[in-house]
Amino acid sequence: MGNVLDIIAVAESLPPAPPLRTGTLPAELVGYEDEGGVTEGWRIENPSSADWALQRIAECEAEAEEIERQARAAIARVTERAEALKAKATRGAGFFRFKIAEYAETHRSEVMTGKRKSRDYLHGRIGWRKKGGGLEVVDKAALVAWLAMQPVESGLYRVELAPEKRALNDLFKRTGKIPPGTEQKPEYDDLHIEALAPERALEE
Repeated sequence: MGNVLDIIAVAESLPPAPPLRTGTLPAELVGYEDEGGVTEGWRIENPSSADWALQRIAECEAEAEEIERQARAAIARVTERAEALKAKATRGAGFFRFKIAEYAETHRSEVMTGKRKSRDYLHGRIGWRKKGGGLEVVDKAALVAWLAMQPVESGLYRVELAPEKRALNDLFKRTGKIPPGTEQKPEYDDLHIEALAPERALEE
């Protein structure tokens, strides 16, 4: 009897076993509370609670989709109103720009005083700037054909090298070749959880 009591005493003196864990709860999930007193320490213990968790996933995802739908509708209403106000303001700016251009072209000598090609006002500046000049591509095919006959050293065109990931993966699958600068990604089994929407769950 004494040996049994000694064993019990030793067992009681040992620190408690750590709780069973399959990983650390992601930071964004810490502190989450759900209906029925479900908190961070809640665990699935049987098929019934696993199915309830799937039901809650479907309900939460449906709620998130509804919130997104409402948000899109609200954004659409605000955007429509903003576009109408913006269009009116843009028309106003265009109207007064046209009137200033009309005045400037008919009163050029008043705007261009001396050698200056602009005039400052309290709320801005009116003037002229040189634009245009240079070359414009009007026949790309003809230009490319001409460039193909020019040496790369001329600097008239550039050659760009960029990896094509699909072709690289096809090469690896066919030959197993791993080009320099690449490495093989390990394959793994990804856990797949699919929750049926409430209306679909009743149909199954």
